[in-house]
Amino acid sequence: MNTKKHLIIYLLLLSFFFFVSSDLSFATEAEEQLKTQIYDTYGITVYDDDAANGMSWSEDYLKAMIQVFQDMPESFVSTTRMVYISSGQEQFEIKYNGYNEEFGIVQFGIEAFSPSSYYLSEFKKIYKTEPSSQDKINRFKTMLVRGMAYSFIQDKTDTFGKSDLIQSYQAVYADNPSFSTKVYCLGDENYMVVAPGKNHLWTDLAFAVAQYCTNAAGLKKDYPKRYEFVRENIFEGNGVAGWPEKYLDGTGQTNGGDGNSGSNTNTNTNTNTNTNTNTNTNTNTNTNTNTNTNTNTNTNTNTNTDSDTDTDTDTDTDTNTNINTNTNTNTNTNTDTEPEIDPSITPIDDRTDTPTIPEDSYLPVVSQLNSEAEGLEASKRNMPDGMKKAIKEVFKELDKYFTTCTIGINYMPTTDTCDAFSSEGYIFVTNNSWYAPSFVSLNDDTRAKRFKQILVREMTNCFLYFHGSK
Repeated sequence: MNTKKHLIIYLLLLSFFFFVSSDLSFATEAEEQLKTQIYDTYGITVYDDDAANGMSWSEDYLKAMIQVFQDMPESFVSTTRMVYISSGQEQFEIKYNGYNEEFGIVQFGIEAFSPSSYYLSEFKKIYKTEPSSQDKINRFKTMLVRGMAYSFIQDKTDTFGKSDLIQSYQAVYADNPSFSTKVYCLGDENYMVVAPGKNHLWTDLAFAVAQYCTNAAGLKKDYPKRYEFVRENIFEGNGVAGWPEKYLDGTGQTNGGDGNSGSNTNTNTNTNTNTNTNTNTNTNTNTNTNTNTNTNTNTNTNTNTDSDTDTDTDTDTDTNTNINTNTNTNTNTNTDTEPEIDPSITPIDDRTDTPTIPEDSYLPVVSQLNSEAEGLEASKRNMPDGMKKAIKEVFKELDKYFTTCTIGINYMPTTDTCDAFSSEGYIFVTNNSWYAPSFVSLNDDTRAKRFKQILVREMTNCFLYFHGSK
């Protein structure tokens, strides 16, 4: 009896194991199908940095990703190339990589899925409960939109770190700079975006885009200029269905967008109006005057004498005069009209903010940002002495016409960025610019040499910002 009982239990366990295994296999297959669907539809690669250790996308988050892509304008979505989870231990919600070949990559840390204790405590204090699964997914969607906004801005930024989009946004920001851009995690949002030309305006606009999706009514009421700017410049004049989210800044439960989906709906209305006016005036003036005068005079005199008494004298005079006058006149006038130059556009050559070259030696302002950074040992929170020495050596060796374009160098005690980046004359170097794992084994001299290479590269971007067209 016991044997039969054990056999039944064994079969039940085997069946259960088979069912669970099949379900897991199906889930994995479903996730891969969703990744393929995202790439085929939007050209965006969804990547798991370390799937073997559990850092992989779940089906719920992949579906949430698709919902965001469907609801956003195509021009916005197309600037994002990749979304992936980092396997590292960085405690950040989101990081946009916009330097060199990393543009268009939105990276998520573990806090995107497992919020920090600080976030959870603040959430519970406001809402008297833990965040639900849907709350976490909506939070993720907001992060994703924010990261994609950085990709969109980067796409509008030229080689010299200038962006017409951001230039236009300056007036909106100046009108009311109190807009909340706080991130509830251990990292500062300002350190999470890596791109030439990136500054606080990038962060502000990215948060405005996110709030347009989660609290359009509130954005329109409290920050009408931000609302109009995002609507016209990001959403092409369209609304967005959006999603609700529970913020931690006191605004409470929000209702999502304005209830109107953007450009990616089931009804596609395409209106193409093409007006082509081509006016070509080609006038070529070629005046060729050819005068040929030919005068031929032929005189023939013939005298014949016979023995006869008759004398016959014949005189023939032939005069032939041929005058040929050929006059060919071809008049071709070629007139090309140059387009008028918009007086509001100032060429880079005419910049008035080019730094003054001093007569004596030059060093930029070197400063320290956020020396109380969490997560780093105390010895790495301040700019290393070797880095300071290397900066002095670089500026001593190079010509001031080049070096004065670097106005300031700021040290950030963070590992979020791999090397360094520049912004309109300012260079930001990070903890990794000196202590990166790829070269910590180097001696001080070799490490300083490598840092100098990074520094000069970024100084070149600053130089191009001021003298890019020369």
